Amino acid sequence: MALSIPSGLKDLYKEAVDALLLSELTSEECTIVYPPEHIQCDNCLPGPMGSGGNVYRAGGPRPFTFGICPYCQGRGFKEDEQTDIIRLRVYFVTDKSKQELFAKVNSISIEAYDAQIIGHMDDLPKVKRANHILLVNQNAGHKRISCKLIGEPNPWGFGKDLYFSAYVGMND
Repeated sequence: MALSIPSGLKDLYKEAVDALLLSELTSEECTIVYPPEHIQCDNCLPGPMGSGGNVYRAGGPRPFTFGICPYCQGRGFKEDEQTDIIRLRVYFVTDKSKQELFAKVNSISIEAYDAQIIGHMDDLPKVKRANHILLVNQNAGHKRISCKLIGEPNPWGFGKDLYFSAYVGMND
């Protein structure tokens, strides 16, 4: 027998969870940091192997006559890091919560799990594409902590199509 949830209850649930995700008291602005893009150096000509040729490109921002390019340090490219800001509910773990979760979910390494995040399903592609996520730990004096996803995020809540839950671990 299938359980039927009245649409009014679903609407009330969505309003409550959205309010939690919008409130500064119950969620955090987190920075999604994407893998850097390599952009060809504007200051030097490319070399034969893709690195910088260390020959000044006319009109470049930092002229030089010898040595390595001062703009890209001879690499031939600059890294351009892109970011997004999203709101997430963040639950940092304690030793007790790790043990309780590990007893229920054996697919997560107990050593690697540092927090659970909950967010809008619309933000999930950003989270999955992230190089890392900067979370704010209020318990540690609002310290920003760099984390990566551990495993696959899961749909969360009624209907499983509006929100996701994921586990993250701190970067070394």
